[in-house]
Amino acid sequence: MAINRFIYILFITLILLLFIGFDKESIKKEDIDKPMLTFYDSTMYSINEKEVNQIIQSKKALRFKTKDEIYDGTIVIRANTKEGDNLTDTISALYIVKQGNNIKFLNEVKYNRGAFIMLTTDELEYNIQTKIAWNNMPFTAIYNGNKLEGSSFYVDSVNSYFKARQAHFEVISNKDK
Repeated sequence: MAINRFIYILFITLILLLFIGFDKESIKKEDIDKPMLTFYDSTMYSINEKEVNQIIQSKKALRFKTKDEIYDGTIVIRANTKEGDNLTDTISALYIVKQGNNIKFLNEVKYNRGAFIMLTTDELEYNIQTKIAWNNMPFTAIYNGNKLEGSSFYVDSVNSYFKARQAHFEVISNKDK
């Protein structure tokens, strides 16, 4: 009698499991956390009809469904100004996260604009579409051989516009060099 009840309960449980199924949303959440692609010691190029727009070099790059993560990387972005100057923005950091058009650079960030500005900070955000860089953390920059320090900055690469808060600018004369 007990065996009949056990088989009957087992049969009903199996039928219920067939109709209930699995929670598909929990599986999707797990898949988002797994990278779709992983690159080591890579160099990636973005090319349009005329030129190379962007170069990304990294020790490790991970591509997820919603973001890209880059470790110990450098991004070189072509930044044509309104005056027609063909400059490049070179930004490197130990950790980089790209979501859509926004890139966030973290830890030991170095931003070079052509050969005339070199900026270091711990955090920087950059929009690829508008070519605007900004942060809200202390920074140190060398601009045409002169030292600039501040608490935050805003750089518009297209309009060649730079703005800083709590800035301290030291002009270094030829005697000091």
